[in-house]
Amino acid sequence: MAELLALLKVVESKPELFDTISLSKIICFVTNAIKLKDDILLTQNARALASVALDHLADEFTEFLESSCGLPTGYVDLCWSLFKDVIWGKGTGLQGDM
Repeated sequence: MAELLALLKVVESKPELFDTISLSKIICFVTNAIKLKDDILLTQNARALASVALDHLADEFTEFLESSCGLPTGYVDLCWSLFKDVIWGKGTGLQGDM
């Protein structure tokens, strides 16, 4: 439950996000990104810390998340910047709660 509250706290900090993206699309983004975490880790430099989320996603992940969640072009970067810490730090627990 703490992970869901962390997600909602981020959403509350950017209420304008709801002008374009529904809550269901945000949840879709977060849950799909959590499922991609291992794949994202595999694309990182070997010296990168696995405990720290990347600043930007590779194009392949961006395109997949746009398509699978029905997000407008460019919104994956915004969602990633807002939710990456929730996805990276507490992702497994959030996925289990969903």
